[in-house]
Amino acid sequence: MPRALVDTNVWVSALLNPHGFPAQVLDALKAGQFEPILSEPLLQELLDVLSRPRLVKKYRLEARDVIELATLLEQKAIKVEPRGELHLCRDPRDDVVLETALLGRAD
Repeated sequence: MPRALVDTNVWVSALLNPHGFPAQVLDALKAGQFEPILSEPLLQELLDVLSRPRLVKKYRLEARDVIELATLLEQKAIKVEPRGELHLCRDPRDDVVLETALLGRAD
């Protein structure tokens, strides 16, 4: 089964617009078409973004939808622990994304 690191913005967009392309990625996850790669920093980033008051209010995000996504990712993901050893990007947060993908052996 293919392994993929899906960026936080894709998961956020999947919840905000259930008819867009990112929602198709979420549907593919639910259907077991790929294994997501996840690290604690990326999960925390996702939860932080989805708890922003402006997003919650504007898109009427329900806590249960956020919890459902986080639970799904926790259950299906290959979990890795980046150690902060990769320093390739101008933005260190991007290094965490790349290191997570490398450690999880993303396709």
